[in-house]
Amino acid sequence: MANRIIVTDVDMTDDNILFVTRRALPQTIAGLVAGTWYTLNTAMSGPITVAAAPPPPGQLRTPLTSASNHVHSGHSLTDDYAAWHRNMRELLVSIGVTAPYETMKNSLMPGSSIMARWEHEFDVASINTDARRNIVEFDTLMITESLPVPRFAHPDEDVDHQRRTLDYLCRFVANTIVNGGGNDVILWSIWPDIHGPGASATQPASPLWSEFAFRTGLPEHGRIFKYMADYTTWKMKQLYPSLPDNWRAWVFPGHLFMQHLYDDIIAGVAPGYTVVEDIFSDDIHAADPTSYGLTCLVTTLLYGFDLEALDAVNPGSVFIPEYATRAQAEYFWALANRIAAEYEPAGRGGTVGGEAALCGIGNQHREHNGGQVQPGRPCGRRNRGRPASRPRPVQGGHHP
Repeated sequence: MANRIIVTDVDMTDDNILFVTRRALPQTIAGLVAGTWYTLNTAMSGPITVAAAPPPPGQLRTPLTSASNHVHSGHSLTDDYAAWHRNMRELLVSIGVTAPYETMKNSLMPGSSIMARWEHEFDVASINTDARRNIVEFDTLMITESLPVPRFAHPDEDVDHQRRTLDYLCRFVANTIVNGGGNDVILWSIWPDIHGPGASATQPASPLWSEFAFRTGLPEHGRIFKYMADYTTWKMKQLYPSLPDNWRAWVFPGHLFMQHLYDDIIAGVAPGYTVVEDIFSDDIHAADPTSYGLTCLVTTLLYGFDLEALDAVNPGSVFIPEYATRAQAEYFWALANRIAAEYEPAGRGGTVGGEAALCGIGNQHREHNGGQVQPGRPCGRRNRGRPASRPRPVQGGHHP
């Protein structure tokens, strides 16, 4: 049976149109649930479509200031935004952040996993540091995993990889909470090779990734890093109950930047890009203009700046490297703002991508005093061969 609105005056505005439901007082049209409703006994004709109310803004992360110290633990896909051509530090200087060469440090190791970086002793020199041993100096840890990232959607396959990733990520985060200058933790979600996740020009993807190409694999990379962030958030609150209720691990979405850039190239609206391969300098590392775009994204999310607005107030003030055109810079500034406004796990008030990636928290996990870390089941994904009530353990637990 169709839902019907009783309209008392056709000249009234939508907000003043009254409707009556069984056992309910008259309400305005603004109170209707989303859907299509029809008028009855009125000169008005045609359906009235009621849009769903927008979701509430996402949780806000506290932006960094000039006084904030941050360390970036990763590899060459971290270098794509953090260090290549000094992009980020030059950009920060141009927008008024003081002393970024002192406050921003890298802890990079080519091709390294989280586990490899935990166990490696870094030479501390210039802009480099050891994100594990020198964490007391930093308010923020930004960290990523190596490729291929683990497929948590397949909990009975690639098990050791999943265990290592969650275990050593928890070690880094626990170390930050206990020994760091602050407890701000961000995951940098990365992207696959242009040939597809787990593949390369000379090697096909493993069966775990064979269903994906580059573009279709990007959302899956986002889900994986959201899963890692959700798991880490849950685990740290179990280990450290004094953490604030709103503490969480954030995600800065490199994967989503690549997703939008790819789509915009296909649509012909990405300045300076003709084909998708123009994104990269090889098969996976960002070409120079793309590197600047990633820098704009991380700067926008990390410090809460609006680069478009800053340049509008003082034209030409925002750093643009010689290898990026003005049109490309403006495109990247707008894209960074778009992602900041859109993506909830980045902490800028977005509403997309904030759904839980880890199901059953509170009843799937058995607490312990160290020794094993137990992941839950990825939400909305097939958990093959294992009941949801018996999560697979992750070895480790050597937290500070």
